[in-house]
Amino acid sequence: MSNSFRSAFVAASASLLLATTSVSLAGPDWDLDLTEDAGKTLATAQAITTGGNINTIAGTLGNYPLTGQADGQDLYLVYVDSPLLFRVSTVGIDGGSAGFDASLFAFAVDTSGGDAKARALLGNTSAFVGTNDARLVQATNDGSNIKLEVPGFYLIGIALNGTYPINSMFESIFGDNLSTPGLVVGPSSAVSGELSDWGGAGGPGGSYVLSVQGISGTLVPAPGAVALLGLAGLRLRRRR
Repeated sequence: MSNSFRSAFVAASASLLLATTSVSLAGPDWDLDLTEDAGKTLATAQAITTGGNINTIAGTLGNYPLTGQADGQDLYLVYVDSPLLFRVSTVGIDGGSAGFDASLFAFAVDTSGGDAKARALLGNTSAFVGTNDARLVQATNDGSNIKLEVPGFYLIGIALNGTYPINSMFESIFGDNLSTPGLVVGPSSAVSGELSDWGGAGGPGGSYVLSVQGISGTLVPAPGAVALLGLAGLRLRRRR
């Protein structure tokens, strides 16, 4: 274990002990604390620090309220404990909402080799024809045959439609049919699928509620959990 990795492990362990003292008070809904926004990469993603199942995640995209700076994407580090039930949605009949044209993404967190990486997995820009809402489910329907099959740590994210994840070569890491309504698409097979940043330009933002299933917070009894939270910038968050 490198010194930097060990330092992250120790720092996260301390935070984890603090977090566990309030888990019993946490509800199944997670509110984004606007004083400390969720980021757009694995290193700046907001870790949902609770051990129970999550029903909703709420936040805001657009101009960040405190600074006025553009904020086009929010990423959350979660633990998927029931892959067959996995769903993330802003669709009203699912219990979600978005006051803007939204896209949703899921990334697998890969810790092989010692450095955590976020790799493209699922993407959707429109749940069906005629809606600005998006929905992710366990498997793609674009012919790529990609599935979220294994319990573990994942990033789920919401973005202003028109923005898209890119790798370090500034290439879109999802397929060309990402913008097709009704399709949950997998990563592009032609480029590296590791998330580095975001490209494109989105429209105006607003508030959102993600309805989620099959997802828990990151306080799980897994040996690598604490170290991963350290790498992802573990920060205690306000819960509703």
